[in-house]
Amino acid sequence: MDKAFADSPGDIDPEIHLDQLRKLLEKKKKHAYELNKKGQKMLDRCIEARFIDCRRVGLKEEALELIKSYRV
Repeated sequence: MDKAFADSPGDIDPEIHLDQLRKLLEKKKKHAYELNKKGQKMLDRCIEARFIDCRRVGLKEEALELIKSYRV
């Protein structure tokens, strides 16, 4: 089964949430100056949603460390 299309959130490898969070943080770091306020807010909401997913699957501390390492 392709993990990107799992039947339920529990079927997804928890590390995928950290990978998605990492990618969003990298986008923010690289492109923050190009975004208007709406774009920045949308990206921040996506980051928040991925953090919540990480917290839900027990990766809160790892997600917090990742966020700290990408301070923008």
